Amino acid sequence: TMAAGLAQLMVQIGATFGNILIGYLLDHYCTIFMGIIIIQLI
Repeated sequence: TMAAGLAQLMVQIGATFGNILIGYLLDHYCTIFMGIIIIQLI
Protein backbone atom coordinates (compact mmCIF):
# COMPACT_ATOMS: atom_id res chain seq x y z
CA THR A 1 0.00 0.00 0.00
CA MET A 2 0.95 3.64 -0.28
CA ALA A 3 1.10 4.03 3.51
CA ALA A 4 3.62 1.19 3.79
CA GLY A 5 5.72 2.69 0.99
CA LEU A 6 5.62 6.09 2.67
CA ALA A 7 6.62 4.57 6.03
CA GLN A 8 9.56 2.78 4.38
CA LEU A 9 10.64 6.03 2.72
CA MET A 10 10.50 7.87 6.05
CA VAL A 11 12.60 5.14 7.67
CA GLN A 12 15.20 5.38 4.89
CA ILE A 13 15.35 9.19 5.17
CA GLY A 14 15.60 8.91 8.97
CA ALA A 15 18.40 6.34 8.73
CA THR A 16 20.32 8.43 6.19
CA PHE A 17 19.95 11.60 8.27
CA GLY A 18 20.94 9.67 11.41
CA ASN A 19 24.10 8.36 9.71
CA ILE A 20 25.06 11.85 8.53
CA LEU A 21 24.46 13.26 12.02
CA ILE A 22 26.45 10.47 13.72
CA GLY A 23 29.26 10.86 11.18
CA TYR A 24 29.35 14.61 11.76
CA LEU A 25 29.42 14.21 15.55
CA LEU A 26 32.13 11.53 15.40
CA ASP A 27 34.20 13.73 13.09
CA HIS A 28 33.76 16.68 15.45
CA TYR A 29 34.71 14.63 18.53
CA CYS A 30 37.74 13.14 16.74
CA THR A 31 38.94 16.67 15.92
CA ILE A 32 38.54 17.77 19.57
CA PHE A 33 40.19 14.55 20.80
CA MET A 34 43.16 14.97 18.45
CA GLY A 35 43.48 18.59 19.56
CA ILE A 36 43.64 17.51 23.21
CA ILE A 37 46.30 14.87 22.42
CA ILE A 38 48.40 17.37 20.42
CA ILE A 39 48.18 19.98 23.21
CA GLN A 40 49.34 17.36 25.74
CA LEU A 41 52.27 16.35 23.52
CA ILE A 42 53.51 19.93 23.16
